[in-house]
Amino acid sequence: MVAACLSLLMVCGTAAAEEASTHLNESLTATAEANKWEWTIAPYFWAPSVSSDVGAGPGLKLHVKAGFSRIWDVIDFAGMGVVEARNGRVVLFSDLDYVKFSDKVTVQPGLSANAGAKVWQWTPAVGYSVYWSDASNIDLMAGARLWSVSTSADVFLGAQELLGFHGSKTWVDAIAGAKAQHAFTPEFFVSGWVLAGAGGSDYTWDLMAAAGYKFNPRFSVMAGYRAEKVKYSNGGFIANPSFHGPILGGLFKF
Repeated sequence: MVAACLSLLMVCGTAAAEEASTHLNESLTATAEANKWEWTIAPYFWAPSVSSDVGAGPGLKLHVKAGFSRIWDVIDFAGMGVVEARNGRVVLFSDLDYVKFSDKVTVQPGLSANAGAKVWQWTPAVGYSVYWSDASNIDLMAGARLWSVSTSADVFLGAQELLGFHGSKTWVDAIAGAKAQHAFTPEFFVSGWVLAGAGGSDYTWDLMAAAGYKFNPRFSVMAGYRAEKVKYSNGGFIANPSFHGPILGGLFKF
């Protein structure tokens, strides 16, 4: 009788321990899932039209403008890449852009100039989802935008170069705004952002809207439109480019 009771107690104890272990594992798994960061890497090709004043020296201000029909003549390269990390409602965001453009402009009859610029822009930001569901999110964002711009202007009389100015500046703007995403179906979604700021520049703003298709949980494609503007001047250095045009890219999640 005593042996039977001891055996029953051992069985009950083993079952209780197994149940406790199961609950512990489930709790640890839930905690791990709650603390899991989801990463998105999204390289894009950007084909923007450009309008910009270029000034690299005292008294020399040239204007470069090219619509969509001339972007292949004026835009030497344009690309962008976004990296995002999300844990629940918390978002870490990084956007890196590079645009290089150049054009030949007429200063006056017989006098021409080759004007251009290289524009680097990096935006690190943090965000919080004020609305978050399985299908949608609206994130309020705040961060900084680092600019590094190099301008050049070489003036020619006929084929003879008369003078050349080259300059570069780096500055930082505070930036804030919102970005959002909504899935209409498990495959089709739309996304975009609205950002604006100032600080080192007089002002800057940035708009993006796109539609995407999810092939699987790890890979999607997106196509849309982006417009960006900054206004900056410091002495004879002038850089106020405005870019806007279509974007095409892929999203990789892990």
